[in-house]
Amino acid sequence: MRAHRDVTKLTRVAKASHSAIIAPRARDAGRNESASNDFRHFCERFRHASTSTEGTARRSLTTPGSVIRRVVTAFGPDREGIVSEVAQVVLRHGGSVEESRMARLRGDFTMTMLVAFAGRDGERVNVIAFENALDAIENLTSSVRASTETVDESGSAAGVSHRRVLLRGTDFPGITHAFARALFDRGMNIESMSTDTAIAPFGNERLFLVDALVRLPANADAALDEGLRALERDMGLDVEILEHDPVGKMR
Repeated sequence: MRAHRDVTKLTRVAKASHSAIIAPRARDAGRNESASNDFRHFCERFRHASTSTEGTARRSLTTPGSVIRRVVTAFGPDREGIVSEVAQVVLRHGGSVEESRMARLRGDFTMTMLVAFAGRDGERVNVIAFENALDAIENLTSSVRASTETVDESGSAAGVSHRRVLLRGTDFPGITHAFARALFDRGMNIESMSTDTAIAPFGNERLFLVDALVRLPANADAALDEGLRALERDMGLDVEILEHDPVGKMR
């Protein structure tokens, strides 16, 4: 009964979050950040419920070598309730969402998740059943593959740091390529990135916006600054480099 109540409650949260995200674009500017925060809070609550409602799931997921992880990609026409349906499938099959991203791209919806399952022999069948249940969701195309983890649970190598980079400028082809190339040439990596377009507050100029999380090797802040200032100068972009605060973003 408790698991059923948790699923029902989380379903309402998911629907509310997704409804906020698919609001008309005229209202997006003031609400997208709120919708994203709602979804992140939902994921945290979902992770807690998916482990606490299964008697031994929390213990088994924290035992070394006992976790099966799957990368899930799903997309389809946007509609209310997609997040809720996917969340129910994960929870029903004993999974736990460890990381997730989702976005609405015009009329389409896309989601990527890292889902963990307890790896005891009796629970491996849950992964297969989970894949079949995802396939059964109407108008949603999904793929599931094994995670190719290359780092341990404690995180990345010593000395590695992260910075949040914001770019804004007149929209024209080549901005994303120039940004990615500047980072690659300096041994840096984009871990996540979102882009969008908007009309400038004054006039009808179309702006291109980038919000990226960049992983830096040790002592590379000066190189990052040098590369991005060159973009700022050569392409007429506004550049902002911020400290990465993952806990602050979840508040």
